[in-house]
Amino acid sequence: MKCSTKNAIRATTFRELFAEGEQGILLRLPANIDLEAMATETKALLRHREIKSAVGLLRMVFAYAICDWSLRMVGAWCAIIGI
Repeated sequence: MKCSTKNAIRATTFRELFAEGEQGILLRLPANIDLEAMATETKALLRHREIKSAVGLLRMVFAYAICDWSLRMVGAWCAIIGI
């Protein structure tokens, strides 16, 4: 599989974004945002089955959007890192 410049930029951004884990995402958000309340209010995360927190859901969305992975790849990545 060839890695284009566009994919290389995405991979770099992804590594930078997730280098610190969940704390890396929380540090980049405004301090007054309650992700859990917002996820419940918008019905983005009603049943906590495999995805345990709103931060985990946000990490999945970022991985899908930034890396341009398939949902299957995002699911595998989540299983590996334990989201």
